[in-house]
Amino acid sequence: MKYTHEVYHSINDVDPGEWDACIDVEREIFARREFVRAVECSMSDSEFLHVVFRDEQSRPVTTATLCIYQIDGSLLAEGAALRIARFLERVNRSLIHVPIAICGLPVSAGQSNLRIRTDVDVDVDAVLQQLDIVMTTWARQHRARAIVFKEFNDAECSRIKAIESLGYRRADSLPMNCTQPGFETFEDYLASLKSRRRSPIRRAIKKFEKTGLRIVQKRGGEGVPELFTDDVHKLYLAVLERAEVKFERLPAEFFREIARELPDNSWFTFVVDDRARSNRSQTSDTSSETLEASDIIAFATSVHSPASFHQMFVGVRYDRKEESDLYFNLFFHAIDVAFRQQTEEIQVGQSANEFKRQKFSCWHEPLSFFVKPLHPVAKLVFRLAFKSFFPSYPARPKEKTE
Repeated sequence: MKYTHEVYHSINDVDPGEWDACIDVEREIFARREFVRAVECSMSDSEFLHVVFRDEQSRPVTTATLCIYQIDGSLLAEGAALRIARFLERVNRSLIHVPIAICGLPVSAGQSNLRIRTDVDVDVDAVLQQLDIVMTTWARQHRARAIVFKEFNDAECSRIKAIESLGYRRADSLPMNCTQPGFETFEDYLASLKSRRRSPIRRAIKKFEKTGLRIVQKRGGEGVPELFTDDVHKLYLAVLERAEVKFERLPAEFFREIARELPDNSWFTFVVDDRARSNRSQTSDTSSETLEASDIIAFATSVHSPASFHQMFVGVRYDRKEESDLYFNLFFHAIDVAFRQQTEEIQVGQSANEFKRQKFSCWHEPLSFFVKPLHPVAKLVFRLAFKSFFPSYPARPKEKTE
């Protein structure tokens, strides 16, 4: 079967009906036009393309979002490869911090933005061949060092396996932490645990309660863009600086745009210290009905569709972390929101694996990406040291809930 394709420079230029025909709106929140638009509008330092493929009956059969993004080429490197990368970085930063072309968005959420219809017959191999040509041409125009298709679960990898015949190699991404849905609240989840698992969580909750801090849950449409000031954004940057893997550095506007574009499908969990306001002014309104950005000492951002919930990013004031087990309690309340949505799946991010296993009984969903070098140096590195720069990440299987 022959396919045609059309390229758009903004998601606003794509026909909504054609785009939505290729995605599962009930599940794929990251492929929805609203989420893509939030990223496109907030990350002005990246360039985006959107591609729609049509079959011989002019039906849309596949969509893809592409971007040019600058990354640290040693992002996943270990051991000797990491030491060599750091040496090269000191010699010349541009040797390691390089532009790449991505089929996907520059956001670490374990998502794929290559969406292929399942309700009609699609010659996936033919579509991938055309998409590879589009990406290679665009990547060379921007002097990208490599092309990356990200991120795919095992079933998706099987469907696009033909991409490996086009010069791409499969590599492990960080696995996604998943927890069991089906509980009405976090309290219900706690009640299901045995005492040895439940008791440490109870102690952390009591420690938090003694501090006088409070939790405020808001949907994105409930005034979050105005609340999310640059000072609140600094809480996210504080967590990012301590992260082992730093793929992207999201601007404050990204969080505001998520709230604007997904007013009913985004949640912001805020930890609030009303005492800070009281200390600033004895005449301030310190009632629990009010909230000021300057009172926020931690937050969590989540998005959801009717079928899936995704806890994405957090921000924390580290000088307040120990007194209240702030990090733990922030997550407890974010997961409480997840349970209350009654979705079929709950994903809790690609970091802090041991904490999430202990507190939320998380298991791993394996994720992969496909990468093809374009620059001669990148080709040499891939040939000699691929596994050192892209190590394996064994996924932890699902355990019986205790």
